[in-house]
Amino acid sequence: WMRAGRLAPTDPRHLIFSIWATTQHYADFEVQVEVLMPGKAEQDEARAFLDRMYRRLLTPDPGRGSGLTGLNPFSAFPSHSIAVNDMFRHGCGPRGR
Repeated sequence: WMRAGRLAPTDPRHLIFSIWATTQHYADFEVQVEVLMPGKAEQDEARAFLDRMYRRLLTPDPGRGSGLTGLNPFSAFPSHSIAVNDMFRHGCGPRGR
């Protein structure tokens, strides 16, 4: 997807490490996260934060001349990117276990 211009170029190894680290944090430190961020509003805030962070990182810059201006690589995922959706669906988010 990066080569095709559908995702912004980034080191895929660091990307997967970052996704793994955030999901693992919420899974491993669920009790601490719950203390610091109790309630559904905070969980929604965490989802929104991660969604924004990964979208900003991965959305191609139309100024780079990829020829794909206007393309939204996340259009197939209406509310969250795959990583964020999977993270919470599989119990790796706040109160997800």
